[in-house]
Amino acid sequence: MAIFGSLADMPLADLMAMLGRRSGVLEVFALPGKRQGYSIALDRGKVVWVREGQRWLDSLEARFALQDLLRNQEGSFEFTPGIPPV
Repeated sequence: MAIFGSLADMPLADLMAMLGRRSGVLEVFALPGKRQGYSIALDRGKVVWVREGQRWLDSLEARFALQDLLRNQEGSFEFTPGIPPV
């Protein structure tokens, strides 16, 4: 079952805590000042990869993107459970 909502209602830190050790892909979109959203692959709660639009982020870029998302309280999200694609 997909989980979706607004970052205003559930900030990313709370969402990640709720997801716990789940696996799947978290899409974060409709971010202010950004044309493209982020895809975050989780494997048992650990971040496997981060993509901005269609561009894969290296580990440093991914860290900065996640920090930015943690500070941001605007936008929407959808989590689709399952084994994340590699």
